[in-house]
Amino acid sequence: MFGIAQGPTKQTATDAINVFSGRLQSATLLEDRRNAILGLRSFARQFPASVASGALRGLIGSLGKDVDDVDTVKVVLETLIMLFNPDESSPEASEEISLWLADEFTQRQDNITILLDLLETSDFYSRLYSLQLLGEILSARSERTEECIFTAPLGISRLVAILDDRREVIRNEGLTLLTYLTPHSTELQKLVAFENAFDRIFTIIKLEGALSRGDRVVEDCLILLANLLRMNVSNQSFFRETGCTPKLGQLLSDALNTDEQEEAVAEWAQVQRNRNIYALLAVLRLFLVRGAVGTPANQASFWQHGVLKSVLQLAFDRSTEMRIKSEALITCGDIIRGNPNLQEAFAQLQVSSVVDAPVSNGDANPQQDHSAKVSSVVDAPVSNGDANPQQDHSAKVYVIDGLLDLTLSIPSLQAFDARLAACECIKAYIYNHPAIRQHFFRRAIEGHSSGADETANVLTTLLRPTSRDTPTDPYRYWFAAVIVYHLICEDGDAKAIAMGIAEGDTSSGEEEITCIQTITANLINGLQKGDDERVLVGYLMLLCGWLFEDPDAVNDFLGEGSNVQSLCTNFLQKTRHCLAPRYTSFWYPNLEGTNILIAYTSSGGTHYSMILKFYHKNLDQQA
Repeated sequence: MFGIAQGPTKQTATDAINVFSGRLQSATLLEDRRNAILGLRSFARQFPASVASGALRGLIGSLGKDVDDVDTVKVVLETLIMLFNPDESSPEASEEISLWLADEFTQRQDNITILLDLLETSDFYSRLYSLQLLGEILSARSERTEECIFTAPLGISRLVAILDDRREVIRNEGLTLLTYLTPHSTELQKLVAFENAFDRIFTIIKLEGALSRGDRVVEDCLILLANLLRMNVSNQSFFRETGCTPKLGQLLSDALNTDEQEEAVAEWAQVQRNRNIYALLAVLRLFLVRGAVGTPANQASFWQHGVLKSVLQLAFDRSTEMRIKSEALITCGDIIRGNPNLQEAFAQLQVSSVVDAPVSNGDANPQQDHSAKVSSVVDAPVSNGDANPQQDHSAKVYVIDGLLDLTLSIPSLQAFDARLAACECIKAYIYNHPAIRQHFFRRAIEGHSSGADETANVLTTLLRPTSRDTPTDPYRYWFAAVIVYHLICEDGDAKAIAMGIAEGDTSSGEEEITCIQTITANLINGLQKGDDERVLVGYLMLLCGWLFEDPDAVNDFLGEGSNVQSLCTNFLQKTRHCLAPRYTSFWYPNLEGTNILIAYTSSGGTHYSMILKFYHKNLDQQA
């Protein structure tokens, strides 16, 4: 009998891959190589390791041999991209494959140069897939890929030129690749910038609808811009010299004008608009790093071209999101900080008022006043002042008044970040400028003495005893203490001015109470009533800064014999407060010295010299 016929042996995937790899290496005809590559492509996602081990060099070599045949190049690039992105279900899927593939490309400069050469072609797929493949290689081996692109002839020029491609898919892919290429290398950043990248970026932003109407592409453009400018003095100077600074101001101005003209937009569009604006503010702050060489020139340029005014308008615009308000106010502070001319000019600017109700003199119920003000900042906008925005929403006040109102008069927790940013802006305004600090302080004293502007006066806030509105807004007292602290800290003249503040009419027989004694009394009263710790910390912070290396202030503090004793008594009784060691160690940085102070004040001693005598005696004993 004849034997039962058996069919041919079933070919495995490995066998097929080996066959196709062999054909790719040995084929002399273009069509044969293309068919072999098509066969390899069908296995690339499921068996990336097998395809790469047998055919990777052949695939790379085909890019050089068959560069003029767009169909073959397309198939090769598709296969290589698949090798970097295998199926999750693949038995050969591994992160090591990407590293292996990237190593093969970056070990020879020519391999990267081939991909960059393909960017010169006009073919859609050759350009797109080359960019995607470069992105995969860069992701796996960043440093080596950066070196290869940097040294490749016209490598950076070809990449930046992609930003001019009218085909959005290719342009956006090039934008993404440049974004991942430029975060770390200063030299790469310079090369990209000198290829007219700044103008190209602004062109894309304009084409995509700018900040208000632009989608994620606008945000990506701003991220690339940030990469090119971050800690790069050369690029920042080039940016200024090529006239790009006015374009930043124009972007913000257009966003504000567009928002005023348009009605409600879709939620997703508003979210993207806010992201775009926030990204632009982040770019602005890159020019304003404290102590950087180019910061003064950048500050002057932002003022000259109206960037500061646009940012300030954004911060006080009624439709601006709270997060954007905060970043805008921080940016304003960065623009003026440490620049005397700008600090002086800044105070002359006007902004929209942040409070919906007129500022009271303390007769109205604070709860009612505060609720009226919240709607302005939280539900809609920010304002300040003496006019009633219900009658005139465009009421204007000077910017310092607006900042004080925002810092001190808005009790909502939702507005905390904006209040903190406004406080930082005030600190920037008075930073390292004694004349402004003293002028600011004198204005506060005049306002306090006259009883005007009570709700937005830092002195009135601190000298007035804490009231029933304290639990709802403890930060009001803390912000006021922070501002006064920065007014007098390390400024002997400002401290002298503060020492002249007193309450009480001596001509009428009233006892005169100094500012230090009033603040200390409020602190002791707050401790006894159990006021919020943030209020108490504010008082303590201010007193510590004021008394530091100021004998006159210390004598004033100790002039009221009950102050130290009351503080020590409260601290000992209320151990939940972690303030006592910090405050008492201001004089006595060791525990035994602190105990001497407590014991001595408890016995009724009031002479500062005697306290020092006990303290030094204690130090001698320890030595």
